[in-house]
Amino acid sequence: MASGSSDSNDPRTGGQAVRFVSAVVAPLAVTGLAYVLWWISDRLGYIGPLDRAAFGWVVVLPVWLCAPVAAGVAWRRLTAGATMVAAILVGVVVSSVAAILFWQSVAHPDCEFPIRAPIDWVLPSVLVGVAIGLGPVLSGLLAVRFVRTNHPWRGAVLGAAADLGLLFMAIIAFAFVVVASGASCSRTPI
Repeated sequence: MASGSSDSNDPRTGGQAVRFVSAVVAPLAVTGLAYVLWWISDRLGYIGPLDRAAFGWVVVLPVWLCAPVAAGVAWRRLTAGATMVAAILVGVVVSSVAAILFWQSVAHPDCEFPIRAPIDWVLPSVLVGVAIGLGPVLSGLLAVRFVRTNHPWRGAVLGAAADLGLLFMAIIAFAFVVVASGASCSRTPI
């Protein structure tokens, strides 16, 4: 190794491992921050002059749309193979968390008069989770393509726009699953 060169590129020093971990953590941190902000606003009802719906549109959604931007920046120095592995890991984590949260919201495991068993909601929950998880992954892959070609602003705008479109498709999938599946809990015996 030449003197004066950086050790961050030497695989023996762990620079590549740190870069890979950072590439996975960056988009997950942004999506996690969006979830935490949503959770706080959902519990409080109002944050300042904003109710939880307005807070979601004004704060939570823009934070969520920063995930592909974070991915584009974090994945720019990875190899193509490492980028795909990072994208898959991000997708698995986001999809899993989304599926679990969706399942908890519709399965009603403590329902006294169930119409559908909680197990009946597993597959629909996985489908909705995957639909949500694809957003940051596919839009992050789009963003990194432009970031690598020295067009970071184009990557940021197109990544966020793609994520917004994919998020709305996930919302449509969510609505379809809920409507098609029907209610899972009744207040009175059937």
